[in-house]
Amino acid sequence: MTSRDKMALKDKTKLEHIDIHASLLNVLKKNLEIANRVTFIHRVIYVGDHSFTEDPSIAEAFGTAMKLLEGRGWEPLSGLLLYYERYYIHMIEGPEESIMRHLKRVFLNPKYSPHLKRGKIVVAYHNINQRFFKKWGARTASPPTLLTNLDANANTDEYLRIIRSFLEKMYNLCKFLQIPSSDDEGDNNDDSFEEEQTEDMGEITKEAQDFLPEFALIDYLLQSQQLLDISSYIGQYKYLSALEPFRENVWPIEFEKTPYDVFDIPVDPIEDLLKPEENASEIEVEIEEHNIPEAHEEPEQDDEIEN
Repeated sequence: MTSRDKMALKDKTKLEHIDIHASLLNVLKKNLEIANRVTFIHRVIYVGDHSFTEDPSIAEAFGTAMKLLEGRGWEPLSGLLLYYERYYIHMIEGPEESIMRHLKRVFLNPKYSPHLKRGKIVVAYHNINQRFFKKWGARTASPPTLLTNLDANANTDEYLRIIRSFLEKMYNLCKFLQIPSSDDEGDNNDDSFEEEQTEDMGEITKEAQDFLPEFALIDYLLQSQQLLDISSYIGQYKYLSALEPFRENVWPIEFEKTPYDVFDIPVDPIEDLLKPEENASEIEVEIEEHNIPEAHEEPEQDDEIEN
């Protein structure tokens, strides 16, 4: 057997293990099964300021909304609510529909909405590789003071650097809360997320001070015109936006695309029909103007034709 025959036999053996009749849906289901999932998982991080006190606290308000959605989606919601005295940062993970239900239960709730002022979507990731947490929890902390001033008129590169700095802090904080300390390994650790925790878990220790976004950084994001408001983000899922092709927004319209009656006065077939008397009078005027013979009159013939 030649080397070419061996290569052909090897390729044929590979093709026998491939289902050539598999659809895209079959491939999608197989990949979700391998990842131990039922649907895609998304991650949304948003920030805001609040005026919640102790009754209820912001952790209780968000936690109540999370509990109402337990068992209603294909995949559970997880994430972290980091709240300060005036600001909060919420990272939520789960199916897109469940995330939207959570946002509506919080921000469209007349009980909670008066306490929630500004809110901005920092980032929305679709079809993430893995979650940070298995459950949802809330933590509070006292962040350090930001020593540098943030320019409100920063250029694009500087603005993206600020956004990247914020996301790095949040991701490092999530990783810190995932890893138990060496002294408490095997025991319940106050700084790590346990699987059964779904409520407020107290204040973060000083070891994570470097991972906490500062007040000035959060306020800078809330004043940003580039980030989408939470209300606008929710509104995007209410209405289906109409497609507006470029040619329909250009004036004058191209000659080949211009309808022949584009400048005619629109006519309503019902309202603009002539009444019987108006119809008869207009027909008589038209006959007189164009010398159209009526039905009972015979047209005059020339004498030459008669002779």
